[in-house]
Amino acid sequence: MSSQLYIRIVDANHIDYAVINSAGEIEQAGAAFHDDQLPNLPRELPTTLLVPGESVLLLTAHLPKTSPAQLRRAVPYALEEQLIDNIENLHFAIGKQNSAGNVLVAVVQKSLLQTWLTQCQRWQFEPNIVLPDFLAVSALENTWHIYLDGDRALVRQTAQQGMNVQRDQLAELLRLSI
Repeated sequence: MSSQLYIRIVDANHIDYAVINSAGEIEQAGAAFHDDQLPNLPRELPTTLLVPGESVLLLTAHLPKTSPAQLRRAVPYALEEQLIDNIENLHFAIGKQNSAGNVLVAVVQKSLLQTWLTQCQRWQFEPNIVLPDFLAVSALENTWHIYLDGDRALVRQTAQQGMNVQRDQLAELLRLSI
């Protein structure tokens, strides 16, 4: 693994950043609240954009084994009944389908995704990967990991599942889940 740049959008005027080297060590990290506060980051590195997890819905679709192109067309309709918004207004990031026909899907409003990508352009970043921030929290089998971030808690449940909750709701979530 080579060095990576991680950018986390906190809000429209605040990003956190970190450069992680191939040994997994932090070489550079900080926060910026305005364009002129951003240091000279290595923008040539592979970049992962971490977005607010409360804006991303992770679902599993079960479909007959099919080609990736057919999967891209079928997934929105397979999940339509689980969604409040019109599927035309949503972006579906589709994972690999397993042998049982299950596929993990991240769903986000197209307009929100475009806002994040526009913000990246403004700050002169070009992300290779976009992930909900809770997927950046460590994941170990049969173990929940929690990262407290101000009034939010990022909860990682499995390698492919997590969520963000209000910090004051965390105790209730844990009580209900145990």
